[in-house]
Amino acid sequence: MASLEARSLSEATPSSVSPAWAWTLTAAWALFVWALGSDGLSLEGTSRFLGPMIRWLFPDIATETSDLMQLVIRKAAHVTEYGVLAFFAFRAFLASGWAAMPRAAVAAFVLATVFAAADETRQSLLATRLGSALDVGLDALGAALAVGLLLLVRTSLPRLGAWLGLSERSDEAPPTGAETGTMK
Repeated sequence: MASLEARSLSEATPSSVSPAWAWTLTAAWALFVWALGSDGLSLEGTSRFLGPMIRWLFPDIATETSDLMQLVIRKAAHVTEYGVLAFFAFRAFLASGWAAMPRAAVAAFVLATVFAAADETRQSLLATRLGSALDVGLDALGAALAVGLLLLVRTSLPRLGAWLGLSERSDEAPPTGAETGTMK
């Protein structure tokens, strides 16, 4: 009977992340972020559900405090959305073999930041939205934090980095047990 071996973190390789899949995830997330910049999720739109939720959680909250919490939630969303976009782009650049680690990090940051600027420009053309350079800055901060964290994980925790698909793509076959000094 053939034995089934589970893949461990140490066996994960960058080639296990398909470039097509990595770019598909990046594009899907970008479309999701683009949709979040629509009229329906403007300040007026989100206050319809954030305001009641905050008042339900904190019944005695002052209106000014509730408004501030809504602002913080909305701005934290910018950092998070573009951090995730940078993560997907970073993995896609690495998986495709287009860029080595530092170049992929810069490319992912630039892609996320340019996308943020385009989204804010589009929002400035909508009746219910305002394009904001501050929001582009928050988006760039999210991208920079994500890329920085990914570089830290890749260099400090290589097994986790490999499992997340953060290794440079190599078309070479992984070393065998005899080549690494381990036998199965």
